[in-house]
Order: sequence, then C-alpha cells, then structure tokens
Amino acid sequence: ANISLYCFSLMMPFGYEADLLREQQRQKVGIFACEEFAVFSNTTTEIGTGKKLPVEVTVIPGSLAVVFGGKWMTALNTGVFNRLWMQVVTLGDYRYHDWAVKVDPDAVFFPGRLRQVLRHRTTLNDADVQRQGRMPKQLSCGSCKLKGKEGETCASHVKAWQRIGRTCRRALELVSREAPEDCGCKCDDFACDFDDGAMYLNNCKWGLHGPIEVLSRRAVATYAAGLPKCVPFLS
Repeated sequence: ANISLYCFSLMMPFGYEADLLREQQRQKVGIFACEEFAVFSNTTTEIGTGKKLPVEVTVIPGSLAVVFGGKWMTALNTGVFNRLWMQVVTLGDYRYHDWAVKVDPDAVFFPGRLRQVLRHRTTLNDADVQRQGRMPKQLSCGSCKLKGKEGETCASHVKAWQRIGRTCRRALELVSREAPEDCGCKCDDFACDFDDGAMYLNNCKWGLHGPIEVLSRRAVATYAAGLPKCVPFLS
C-alpha cells in the first residue's frame, strides 16, 4: 500500500531557516517531497527587514522565543511545540495521511527512505479518509443511517461499541457496516474514546528536541487528548 506523509516545519522568522526552506522547496526535497507539507511560523515577514518570507507560512500565535536550561542546556521549547502540534490538529490536514512528520528546517530528511521504513510498521490508523472536496475542519463522519437512529452521530455509536469492550479499530469496523447492520459510517480515529491514562510524556515535559518526529494519525489523536492532563500530571 502507498504510504502518505504530512510533513511540516516550524521556522524562525529570521536567520538562515527561511532561505534554507526556500531552496528545499525549489528542489522539491525534504518536507516538500511529502504528499502534503506546511511551514509554520509566528509571522509572515522577516524580523529585522520586514520583507515577506520566501516560503508560504501558516501563522501560529505567540512568541517562538525560549530559554535554554536543564541538565544539558537545551532549548526549553515544550510550550512552543505543544502550540505547534495543536495548530496542526486544528487545521486537520494531517488526518488525510498515514503519518505526520515534524522536521526541523535544517534536518537532512529523505521522505522516500522514511516510507521504506514505515512499510514494515502498522500505523494503527483505522479508516481511509478521503477529502471529497471538503475542507479538513468540516470533516465529520456524520449521522447514523440506521432507521430510527438518524439523529444520532456516528461518533456516539463508535463510543457505544467501545463501552462494551470493543477496541477503537473494531468499533470503527462495526460502525462502518451499512444499514441495517449498523450506521454505515466512515469515521477515523478521532471518533474513538482514548484511555484517560494515555499521554505522550516526552511531548508535555521535555519538549520535542528531535530533528524528526514521526507520529501516526492515532498517535496525534492520543497526544491531543492527553495533553490537558499531561502537563499538570508532571508539574
């Protein structure tokens, strides 16, 4: 099966990163060789010159400045990257791909090599999500098609199957059956309930220092669901 990647970078609005990403885009390498890509920053103009940045930018609010500290005097960037990932979740583009990949602008990244590695792994994603002309934020698995259940959401039926012991994967399979067997819904992982204890500790305490971070759709969903509990849990 073809493996689809959604790749993105967080770019500082000054220094060498903008020109480096522009050259990558010109040569269609790095994140620009993925099926879909995005560059994030907190402004569309270069700090110091006021010139428009040479690559298209999706703006995330707030400062990108961080302090350096800890045992290894690394960038304490947890808050910045949590905001970045939440913006990725809000936009929703990654949901149309098997894997989401965060790449530092100066990382040497070969998407083709990553795809080869990922062919040997299961994504744990549970549905093929097609764009069908809709914007990601309008994506919904809709209402149940069972007679007498038309006003109920597909997501509520997924969760109902989970409450009686079905896994997320199995619940999505059951709800996808056409009426009269079930609702005939095509949902993705966000329709599921996640274990209250599931959280990505690295993301909420130590930050994302790795130059390349690779998460499946379900991993992103679990991260987003657990983040509000994760930070106070470790504080």
